[in-house]
Amino acid sequence: MEMIFLNVFNRSLAAGWLILAVIVVRFLLKKAPRRLSCVLWAVVAVRLLCPFFPASSFSLIPSGETISAEAVRFAPAPAIDSGIPALNEALNPMIGERFAPAPGTSVNPLYIWTAVAGIVWLVGVAVMDMRCSAACGCAAWYGRLCRWSQGLRCRIMYGCVMR
Repeated sequence: MEMIFLNVFNRSLAAGWLILAVIVVRFLLKKAPRRLSCVLWAVVAVRLLCPFFPASSFSLIPSGETISAEAVRFAPAPAIDSGIPALNEALNPMIGERFAPAPGTSVNPLYIWTAVAGIVWLVGVAVMDMRCSAACGCAAWYGRLCRWSQGLRCRIMYGCVMR
């Protein structure tokens, strides 16, 4: 469970940096065609959906794994590798002090916090799934893959629904 949570967390961090880059590029290129904006957001969508992404020297974040699973489990002084040296130097001493395991303990405190965060994340996903399922329960089929409901207060896209 913790590994799945860390995988999703690392991918979300990388996508967050990409979202910030898209916002900056859109701000700088206000006069650009609308197609460019769609293409940029499509890149973000692919990044969020793809479980793996090829490494590149042109990457926004040189480190594909900000929080390593091995560091969470076994490191005597847990640390992050964001790919930004200044950020690493600022955060790693705090993380190392706060989450360093005590000499007599067998479990790293960061591992426990990651497990708790994974459970909270999973409960949040389940609650969101139940709420969306209840809201979309009265929806009628609109086409092959979409459902439409007059009762919803807002527009949502809820996964890929198959008949």
